[in-house]
Amino acid sequence: MKSSSRILYVLALLPIVAVLLFAILRPLRVLPRIRLAPGYALFDQTGARVSSEDMRGQITLYGFSSTECGQPCAGAEEVMAEVVAQLESDRVIPVELVTIALDEQKAAPETLRAYADRKGIERSRRLLTGDPNQVKLVVGGGFSTFYQTDQSGQLEMDPALMLVDGLGILRAEYRGNLPSASAILRDIDLLTQEALNSTGLTRYAYEAAHLFLCYP
Repeated sequence: MKSSSRILYVLALLPIVAVLLFAILRPLRVLPRIRLAPGYALFDQTGARVSSEDMRGQITLYGFSSTECGQPCAGAEEVMAEVVAQLESDRVIPVELVTIALDEQKAAPETLRAYADRKGIERSRRLLTGDPNQVKLVVGGGFSTFYQTDQSGQLEMDPALMLVDGLGILRAEYRGNLPSASAILRDIDLLTQEALNSTGLTRYAYEAAHLFLCYP
């Protein structure tokens, strides 16, 4: 009974310890846990099958485009390119940059490669394609990003980027007037620090930061 009482005391004290840690460690900033990111199984520019499970354990920045997209996709592509240019190659937690193609028909791998060469997209980035209905479910349903093609076949959409953590949780949505690459890299660093430091008692400090909405 005594050992059970001690366990109960410890459990009761944990929230207090968490608040104290939070007060000591401030300023501690976290990104909100928005919702689970959508699951998918698509194909990249090499023809390899890529699923959302392959992204577990790393941070993923998603963008959306099409192989025929012009101005509607230019802003997001520029920001993605700047993030790649400023991203360190030796990060403790890998960062994956993924663009999902919104073509009316599934793009062939060679079409994706030609698009990447035409746009100067780095080979380190993944370009994903798949059945248009599945893509619609992932992008329109899962990421809540509306898009359509007009009568001329031009893609209509607002620029959007999505940041997902290693647990598959959507942590940031960038829409419309996209932030600078440095702002996105700051958010990536926040996710990295949270993933590395959310152990032991420090984990409760991070939970307290979420509880108190300590967002940047």
